[in-house]
Amino acid sequence: MTDDHLDLVRQQMEAELAGLTGLLDDSGEPQGFLGKLLRAQAEDRISVLGAELEGLESEAFELTFAEKGALYRHSLPTSVLANLLNRFQKAVTYAGWARLAGPGVFGDPPALVARSFETEVNAFKPGSFAVELAPHEAALEHTDLVGTLSDFLLLADAGVSEVNPRPPDEVIELVQNLGVEATKRFAHFFAKVHEAHLEVRFEWLLRPEAAVALQPEQALALSKWLKDVDEEFDTVTVSGTLTAADANESRFAITDDLGEIHSGKAAPELLSHAVIEDRYVATMRVTTYTSTLTGNVIQRAVLETLMLAS
Repeated sequence: MTDDHLDLVRQQMEAELAGLTGLLDDSGEPQGFLGKLLRAQAEDRISVLGAELEGLESEAFELTFAEKGALYRHSLPTSVLANLLNRFQKAVTYAGWARLAGPGVFGDPPALVARSFETEVNAFKPGSFAVELAPHEAALEHTDLVGTLSDFLLLADAGVSEVNPRPPDEVIELVQNLGVEATKRFAHFFAKVHEAHLEVRFEWLLRPEAAVALQPEQALALSKWLKDVDEEFDTVTVSGTLTAADANESRFAITDDLGEIHSGKAAPELLSHAVIEDRYVATMRVTTYTSTLTGNVIQRAVLETLMLAS
């Protein structure tokens, strides 16, 4: 939407809002059922116009959850809505982190990244929720929430339109750029949409042409497609110098004699008496994940034993 078009839309909405507000001010108390009904409809329209005008200024990203074939849904169970929005936030944060740091990100996002991609949700209209960026004052300066939400639209559109085994090249490129971990969080969100038996609609007021509606069965297929990875397991033994041992975070790192760093998760009890810079023999269970869609490979290690080197 060009700036000129945006200004025209804003002017039209402001004129309609002013007209309705003036009409209500001049009409006094409504008489009869029809009068009350018309007033209620006008008040609802004023509320919607106000929210849409605010959305034009903020680039709000609107999520609408609806039962299949319905215009919208007036209510959702609290647990369902909380789960959906929680999954959505996790995907937004992780995708934003991948945009900043590359597709290899994993684990818990740094606090600054989490604050930078934090969103807030405002009721928009029945069954619909406007998701807006609400960054902490110490947030990153160049947060690309618009780009991150565009990723959602691209993936959702692929779920709607893709009928061939191979998705569009731009979707494959997106998944490659996001990496395995971020893609997995998108998949979790779409899986929850299917589990709730809901249609989900994505829309920007600034970009109505990009609106996408995803049916539950399409959400499930998209989730499975995004999570399609091959797993291989191996046991690796490494002798070297312990360079990190954080029992609180359950993380370790050991550097072998060739200078290669091996790191991963560890049970706190394995690290409680470990001494940094001492030499150890570490046995790890290594899982290798390979995306069948992009070929991206990522490894995760879990420490099984840690013994002082003799």
